Amino acid sequence: TPPKPTSTTELTSSPLPTSRLSRLSTFSSLFLSTLISPSPSTLTSHITKLRGGAMKLGQMLSLHSGGLGEEWSKAFGEMKNKGDCMSFEELNTELNLTYSSTLLPSSSTLSPPVPGIKTLEPKPIYAGSIGQVHVAKGEDGGFLAVKVRYPGIADTVISDLDNLNTLINVVNVVPEGVFIDNIIEEGKAEVIKECSYKIELENHKRYIELIKSDDELVKMGFYVPKIVEELCGDNIIVSEWFHGVTIEEVQAGHKESDRICE
Repeated sequence: TPPKPTSTTELTSSPLPTSRLSRLSTFSSLFLSTLISPSPSTLTSHITKLRGGAMKLGQMLSLHSGGLGEEWSKAFGEMKNKGDCMSFEELNTELNLTYSSTLLPSSSTLSPPVPGIKTLEPKPIYAGSIGQVHVAKGEDGGFLAVKVRYPGIADTVISDLDNLNTLINVVNVVPEGVFIDNIIEEGKAEVIKECSYKIELENHKRYIELIKSDDELVKMGFYVPKIVEELCGDNIIVSEWFHGVTIEEVQAGHKESDRICE
């Protein structure tokens, strides 16, 4: 029996601000706080509550770590899987949309039962910019990764990126040579695609076929987790759980990094 997936990251639960007014209020608070104390922790603590386009931009800036300075690079880099997670009530609303089922209070049991899922952990193992990942156990005893999209997140991403662009320019965190406007435009296109789990599902399936078609990658043990399509919906993607290495580990000198990039 494989070990249960775990995470060392402690996630904070907070309701996602989805209305234009609530997000504008959060940005206003962020703007004032940053003017008073322009520190990485001030900026990132607000961004992880907003999630969406704001957090996506922070993640993209972390890829330009060479010019940001150690303190800012570390802060942006740590946002990759440290967004605030949904409240229990928000999670149940999203589960009900796809499965017509919800988690019982203080339980990993779905009611009514969902064929294919024996249990689903109410606390996510990762929380990103667009959604969060829960560990589930399939009826065969194997573990599943259940990615649940945040409610209403697709409606917020464009305005978030524009608002954060203004703020970053005021704080002047981005040095010369990092073209923030280009990153913003790239971020808009990327995050709109990521908000569509239908597109992500098709890309995942295509990637499976691309890896399977490369004999060298197959020999080296490269593998893409299988999608459990009957458990997927507009706001949920389910795949088998599989342990692997992160992009950061590859960048840090993984022995097959060149082949991966190819």
